[in-house]
Amino acid sequence: MKPYTQHSQFSAHSEPSSDVSVTQYSTKLITSQWPLQLVIRRKNLPKLLDISSSTLDGLLNPKSPYYEPDFPSPIELGRRSKVWLLQDILEYLECKKKVKTPFSEDSSPAYS
Repeated sequence: MKPYTQHSQFSAHSEPSSDVSVTQYSTKLITSQWPLQLVIRRKNLPKLLDISSSTLDGLLNPKSPYYEPDFPSPIELGRRSKVWLLQDILEYLECKKKVKTPFSEDSSPAYS
């Protein structure tokens, strides 16, 4: 079986050399098209965010007073397996960091 070596991003000179295995070349070809995405499982997400598991449930439950509509949605891998993209979680935290709180340095508490 002849390996697939032609791709629009690569020139005719980008075929694997004799010292590069077909597997390594295929990996380079695949990762150039789809960048690596790290995922976080449900049981590890509270540890990453330094919150409790029940707090995470509140963030995800629309009926909870702690519900966050901006919190990233999970990706369902199966009936009982959910993961979140690490990049989505980091972007969410970055947005939360930019939101000013009532007691930020710019404002002082309203004491009379």
